[in-house]
Amino acid sequence: MAGTKLYVSNLSVNTTVDTLRNTFSSCGQVTDCTIATDGAGVSRRYGNVTMSTAAEAQFAISTLNGSMLDSSRIGVTPAAKQ
Repeated sequence: MAGTKLYVSNLSVNTTVDTLRNTFSSCGQVTDCTIATDGAGVSRRYGNVTMSTAAEAQFAISTLNGSMLDSSRIGVTPAAKQ
């Protein structure tokens, strides 16, 4: 299995990939972590984090959804299937 991808919304423009990865690693193994940016490299205030298992992803949702990260209350939900 390739892991379970999560959608993270309402990120601060100051949140870095390293900060996001470190935050989610408290819930399990992070296999991928990205923050969407515009053409100028400015954060679009959302990203994706892939956890190694579905159980870790569910734990991250229950632990981190609605929590504060860099002065922003983040949303954590399963990523939409594409």
